[in-house]
Amino acid sequence: MSPKEISKSIILKYGLLLGAISVLMSVILYALDKHLEQNQAVGIISILFILAAIILGIKTFSKFGKLTFGEGLKIGIGIAVVGAIVITVYNYIFTSYIEPDFVNQLGEVQRKAMESSGELTTEQIDKRIEKLKEGANSFITPAIGIVFTAFLGFVFSAITTVIFIKINENKN
Repeated sequence: MSPKEISKSIILKYGLLLGAISVLMSVILYALDKHLEQNQAVGIISILFILAAIILGIKTFSKFGKLTFGEGLKIGIGIAVVGAIVITVYNYIFTSYIEPDFVNQLGEVQRKAMESSGELTTEQIDKRIEKLKEGANSFITPAIGIVFTAFLGFVFSAITTVIFIKINENKN
């Protein structure tokens, strides 16, 4: 297999694995009725999943051939984007078919949080909830999510690639 075929295989394998784990986490949160909670721990865990998938992908590639900086970036960003596309498709299915009232439910949770803070007027809260609903029903929100995940993939893969290149140089 050529390096191009190997990297494509790794990107798909670890990207789909990342997406599947992300979907599984979302399904578990839904089953536990925690899907409406704004939880920082879930965000941190998601970022750690991205990092782990990129590290595993780059490590796997470095076993098959000479790892270059460009190849490492391609693999890391590819894994992140494939994973982001999988979770974006799941989120579309979730909000369209599984829980079509999700945006309204999330809006009510947000409303209660804003009302309890006492910092905003009712009019300001209504405007924010309306913007939330508009954003949830546009293609821009998933696009921003994919771009943000690609950026994380870039950062994580750049660091990981440099580390693996240094490790390989020290072995030789």
